Amino acid sequence: MAQAYIDTNVLIRFLTADEPQHSPAAAALLAEAASGSVQLILTETTLAEVVWVLQRVYGRSRQQIAEALRGVIASDGIGGLDMETCVAAIDIYSRGSLDFTDSLLAARALVRGPKVIFSFDRDFDRVLGVKRLEPGRPIP
Repeated sequence: MAQAYIDTNVLIRFLTADEPQHSPAAAALLAEAASGSVQLILTETTLAEVVWVLQRVYGRSRQQIAEALRGVIASDGIGGLDMETCVAAIDIYSRGSLDFTDSLLAARALVRGPKVIFSFDRDFDRVLGVKRLEPGRPIP
């Protein structure tokens, strides 16, 4: 089976269906992946960029974005992700306490450990199971 990375703009065209030429081509590519013709490799960086574009450019809510992302990462033919971490990040993000990149960091800490994050950002304090420390404090 052929493999290829998928870029943010392809996912945006697929999720928004707002471009008459590119959106159908993006949908056809994801259908090919679902049929097993190709495996599309999605990176966490691309996932984070998709969140940013949907939120900032398209004004989508956290819940709308989370629902869309859950559908994408659950699709047959999508691979390359640490799925457990990405699902946890989407859940953290949908609750509204962190932006998506911080949600990825918190999710990685929860899923893979260590469960300690050095940060000045107090929003991490709202993530159950993660211990935030400010620089200069020892790790307990």
